[in-house]
Amino acid sequence: MKDTTANFKINNGVLTKYTGKAENLILPDTITKIEKGVFHCCENIKTIEFPKYLVCIAEQAFYGCENIREVVFPQNLEYIGECAFGYCSMLKNAVFSENISHIGKEAFLFCTSLKEVKLKGIMTHLEDSTFEGCCMLETIEIPDNILSIGVDVFAGCDDLKTVYCKKGSITDYYMQFALHDKVTVKYTGISKNPISLKQFLK
Repeated sequence: MKDTTANFKINNGVLTKYTGKAENLILPDTITKIEKGVFHCCENIKTIEFPKYLVCIAEQAFYGCENIREVVFPQNLEYIGECAFGYCSMLKNAVFSENISHIGKEAFLFCTSLKEVKLKGIMTHLEDSTFEGCCMLETIEIPDNILSIGVDVFAGCDDLKTVYCKKGSITDYYMQFALHDKVTVKYTGISKNPISLKQFLK
């Protein structure tokens, strides 16, 4: 089933409502923001083609879309809201863009099929429970610009084995202390924002 323009309610670039039932969702090019909960529990969606100039995916936008397999975020995307992809249980792969400045709390909560994550972007904080319950997550790469890590970011990530990060970064210390007996830290270079152990333990 294909969508028509009538399936999308768009106001000044903001998608506020969707009434279609497409499995392969192709979002109109005029969309720059997806409003809160627009695709909440749309279980029919399997693939998403995001518009080029999309800047914001708001809170719970795709919450409970159980059959989404992959998301490839456009380069202009800056904001992923709280629980935006929570409980997308079939999501195996998420490809991040370099302009993301914010990923909200619980953004990928209980994405139980997610196996590998390579974070990009200019964000400086990992919010609470970002990947909580991602029980099949095995590897993650975290950029050097992350300067703080919230609570329970990786709670329930029992298969997490390898973390790629910069030596001396807060991620380096966090993994060694919080998950020291579970993961192997592999360095991708030396941090440009190094901290001391004393700073980390404050």
